[in-house]
Amino acid sequence: MNIPQPRKKPNHFLLALLFLFAMMQMGYAQLCSVDAGPDQTLTQISPVFLNASTPIVGTGNWTQLSGPTIVSFVDPNDPNTEVTNTAPGTYIFEWTVSDITCISASDTVGVSIVGVDLQMEAMASNTSPDIGDVVTFTLNLSNLGDVDATGVSIRNLVPIGFGSVTAINNGGTFSFVSRNISWTGLTVPLGANTVSLTFNATVLTPTGTSGEFTHVSQVIAADQFDLDSTPNNDDGDQSEDDEASI
Repeated sequence: MNIPQPRKKPNHFLLALLFLFAMMQMGYAQLCSVDAGPDQTLTQISPVFLNASTPIVGTGNWTQLSGPTIVSFVDPNDPNTEVTNTAPGTYIFEWTVSDITCISASDTVGVSIVGVDLQMEAMASNTSPDIGDVVTFTLNLSNLGDVDATGVSIRNLVPIGFGSVTAINNGGTFSFVSRNISWTGLTVPLGANTVSLTFNATVLTPTGTSGEFTHVSQVIAADQFDLDSTPNNDDGDQSEDDEASI
């Protein structure tokens, strides 16, 4: 008769190690969960905050793939970090999540910085009028930017060689003190010559004063950032495309 042997007990510690190893192997076969968030379209004056999903496991990191400038991330590991040093154009950012329990994975997001490009052209119905003639002046506004321009304000200085300012369209008003015609709250849609501002003025007797027959116009405000000019900064030479004279 064989000598009875004690019954072998299962090695629970070994089983636990095997289970943990199997779970880790399964994790390594899966990609880390990653979501860089929705694409965004913003104006130049708006702060830029990214909107990635917080990783369930692991750590995320932002990098820049493309764009018109080299940006800075306030905190590259923050899924909602602020981005600085942006300029008009389109950026592509990548959000990469990595951890020991999963394979690193990445997702991208696009951020477009848009603006308006207001341009002005001044025209007169008669460029060689006689004293007493009524001249119709037209300011053609174009917007060659990315979005419609809103909250646009225009100012036209009427020189002392003209009087009897009448027939101002689009709600414009004339100040006898400053001799400015002002339009406010305008919307300038995308395209060429999408808004026309007109008024009439009567030619007065010349006095010999320099510039007494020269009208000067400019954009003085808009809700959006202008891509290549600054409102209300005319220094007398009408050097920007949102300024004009005739």
